[in-house]
Amino acid sequence: MYTIVYENPNNARYDTTDFNWEYGQSLIKNYGYLGNEETLNQLLPMVDHLWISDFFGLLTQVHDFPNARLSDDISNTSIIHFSEKRDTEEARKIVSKFLSLMNKFYEEISFDIYLEEQQGYYQSAVSEMKVALKTNEFLKPMEIFYQFSYEQYWVFPSLTIPPSMGFSTSHHQEAFAILSAQSEQNLPSNEMGFSDAAVMSDLYIHELGHALLKPAFSRIPDKLFNNTKPAFYLIKESMYHQNYLSWKGVVNEFYTRSGEVIVNRIMNNSVTEYRLFDYHSNVKEFIYLPLFVNVLWSNYQNGGSYHKGMIATLEQLSRDYDQYKKSDSTSQLKSEIKGRVYDPETGSGIPFVHIGVKGKNMGAISKEDGSFEIKLVDYESSDSLFFSSIGYESYSMPISNLDDTTLDVFLSEEVSILDEILVTGREVKEIAKYGRKKPSKRTRGQSNSTSYGVGTEYGIRINIENDTYFIQDINFHMRFNTTDSILFRINIYNIVDNLPHKSILKNDLYMRSYKGQKWVRKDISDQKIVIDEDVIITYEAVKVYFSDKTYNNIFFTFGKGYEAGLQYMKRSSFDEWQTNENDAFPIALFITARIL
Repeated sequence: MYTIVYENPNNARYDTTDFNWEYGQSLIKNYGYLGNEETLNQLLPMVDHLWISDFFGLLTQVHDFPNARLSDDISNTSIIHFSEKRDTEEARKIVSKFLSLMNKFYEEISFDIYLEEQQGYYQSAVSEMKVALKTNEFLKPMEIFYQFSYEQYWVFPSLTIPPSMGFSTSHHQEAFAILSAQSEQNLPSNEMGFSDAAVMSDLYIHELGHALLKPAFSRIPDKLFNNTKPAFYLIKESMYHQNYLSWKGVVNEFYTRSGEVIVNRIMNNSVTEYRLFDYHSNVKEFIYLPLFVNVLWSNYQNGGSYHKGMIATLEQLSRDYDQYKKSDSTSQLKSEIKGRVYDPETGSGIPFVHIGVKGKNMGAISKEDGSFEIKLVDYESSDSLFFSSIGYESYSMPISNLDDTTLDVFLSEEVSILDEILVTGREVKEIAKYGRKKPSKRTRGQSNSTSYGVGTEYGIRINIENDTYFIQDINFHMRFNTTDSILFRINIYNIVDNLPHKSILKNDLYMRSYKGQKWVRKDISDQKIVIDEDVIITYEAVKVYFSDKTYNNIFFTFGKGYEAGLQYMKRSSFDEWQTNENDAFPIALFITARIL
């Protein structure tokens, strides 16, 4: 039921048709129509702002559908997230209605028949998982290390959540973990993707680790998180790209990933221990992992409580980070730069200026008043800080020459050399749309956003096909937007060496997406943009108007078709463009154009 309501084929955050196995194909074929059900359409708004664990945590505490109901013994903390206002009374009303509709929906779609029809697939998945996790050899070392245990552990295979992903929850004396299939998608049709022992073991230890450390983690004083929060700034961008948006959440991940390493060390699985240590520290950029592992391991060997080890780890991090700042005062001086970018003619601040170091994933954009703040990490002495905005000459200064942490930057107006394009009187042969017009159910973004705006751009190549076009409008699709609104900047680039090069626009072009809006459209006919060669069009969120009543979910939509429209992505203002599918993705964006 989780899959059909929360990630069903017509409203999914993840598109099961992208899996190359029989189950994904049968699910979309046989149950794709469910998105049109009236009851489903009532259910979705109740849960589309929730994170997976919130939804899952409730379902583990109610009776099976179609007999689920909200009982008095279900705590308010288990349901409070259903209310965007975090109001307990409202939450209980919403959950009661939600469960009632779920019971109705179960019977409307004859879900018992679905379970019967899919039983073979689930049995195959369970069989594979049992072989991959054939012993409970991990569980006892985990309980010893975390110094906590549950009476029962439940581990389930999921056939629909993204590969190599999982989530967990717990209540009373039970812990629950949902594990997805392995990441490889080229599987034989008779396999469900749960046979890789290494992948399943890693997910098992990770997700149950979250549940086992939960009691001790909840007792860490808030002041320790506040004292160590400066350490967040060095890894903030990397963590944001992995959807870890708060320092407290990142610390939780450090403990969990340290636990993976140490549990394998306890079991003398040195190969796995070193593999995980390298993966988490270097690939996933959890750079404080060596400190966490060393302190927690020392505490474990000395017989200290796990909670005591948690406290000691954060205290050590606070000391080490302070020592780092004191040991390199020059680096610290230049690691945080603040200032304002001005128009010299008007004296006004210039909004949304790109700021960063070329070829490095460290960037920022100025605010509406021109003010900015940028964290500089791992830069070279030869690097320069660049400032760029449409309509102004680019400006740069060597970082080594910066004598202060506060800057006033003045950008000179750029003299335009673009010819005015005369459109009036030209014959319009036809009006056509180019790009990805069909949104898929796949998505990428972040939940519980608290900040945004580092110059990240996503784009698509528009192929001209030997014609001349007048661009009439630009359209792109948002899967989820629960903020009040998002201001996007649209960029149109010419192409050099198959990459975006220089904007062809004379002034900044903005579009706004409002809460719940799917297709976002902007009429740009007044810009008089005529193109006769391929261009790359990107969007960039420059300002998010956050809501204090929702999770502030921001999820962009993958588009279908238009294979000629290559994808592009730049992580921050002056970073290098990426075209690989792990970073860039095929955005749902198209233009309406008049063929001249």
